Amino acid sequence: MATRIRQKAEKRAANKDNRPYAVAKDIRMSSSKVRIVLDNIRGKKVNEAVAILTYMPQTGAAEALKVLKSAIANAENNKGLSSDNLYVQNVIQHQVLL
Repeated sequence: MATRIRQKAEKRAANKDNRPYAVAKDIRMSSSKVRIVLDNIRGKKVNEAVAILTYMPQTGAAEALKVLKSAIANAENNKGLSSDNLYVQNVIQHQVLL
């Protein structure tokens, strides 16, 4: 029984998504307001996305910028990646995947 559990754990670890990401919690804002902001940065390079969020007048832009900067810091410190090569691959309500 223990060997089967160990095999399952190893299989989960092998299939785990290793992309850097950041998650924002306890943001009291409607998802429709945040979605308008996040649609503008999906698929863009990181430097371009930061510039877009910096000058965006919507209320969700400030929160999205904090999460994006956190994801960039996670990529640089934890994964050893350069921010010049990163782009925003996937954005879900309060989660950014690079």
